[in-house]
Amino acid sequence: MTEIECSITRLATMGRSPYQIEEALGMPHYTIHLRYHAALMAGYEARARRGESRNENSTTAIQQKEKQNDNL
Repeated sequence: MTEIECSITRLATMGRSPYQIEEALGMPHYTIHLRYHAALMAGYEARARRGESRNENSTTAIQQKEKQNDNL
């Protein structure tokens, strides 16, 4: 994996959108979809495996936080 692919994957793991990643990395828009789609999806898949929601305020994310608090 190249350095740019690693950066894309890392930012996608953090829940950033393709637009946000392109802005952060100074890339022309749609570059990720055209050239780095696999790296983007690898990041989103890693995030999903960790069980994190893309939006921390979503109903699912709130329910997960409540479950974690109940287990303490």
